[in-house]
Amino acid sequence: MRYFAAVILPLVTVMAGCGGASNPGAGSPAPFGVSASHVFVVVLENHGFAQVIGSPAMPYLNSLATQHALAAGYFANTHPSIGNYFMLTVGALESNDDAFTATVTDNNTVRVMAAAGRSWRGYIESIPSPGYTGPDTGLYIKHHNPFAYMSDVLSSPAQAANMLPFSQLAGDLSAA
Repeated sequence: MRYFAAVILPLVTVMAGCGGASNPGAGSPAPFGVSASHVFVVVLENHGFAQVIGSPAMPYLNSLATQHALAAGYFANTHPSIGNYFMLTVGALESNDDAFTATVTDNNTVRVMAAAGRSWRGYIESIPSPGYTGPDTGLYIKHHNPFAYMSDVLSSPAQAANMLPFSQLAGDLSAA
């Protein structure tokens, strides 16, 4: 399974499937004014909501959704997935071309987090090394990593260093 997990720290657990399914049984929204110290956005490539929530194949993610909060009703804006990653992190459809190579200079989550003095991390499956912004290599697929296109990341080694191998997520969670 290929997926991209972006974890934005610190700011409720949000789980969005790019498969386009909705969740008719979602719980009620959190009361206005409730804040959280961390926000996790987990994006599972090519998996709909029903394939994740309630699935015995994903017990850990389901335990997080049950113990914390789950935002439902999210769906893909476009296909292929690169456009959805940009919609999620930039708020604009920067490209629908998996061969996209341009730099994204529009406002984005990295810029907003930095301006607010907040930290963020992206845990990317198969990224060859922390901070890698290069092309596809091995199992790493760049168009599943929107951060690697952002001018805010490309121009700052400190911001680029926030893109980490997915394998580091569990250790970082246990240390938090």
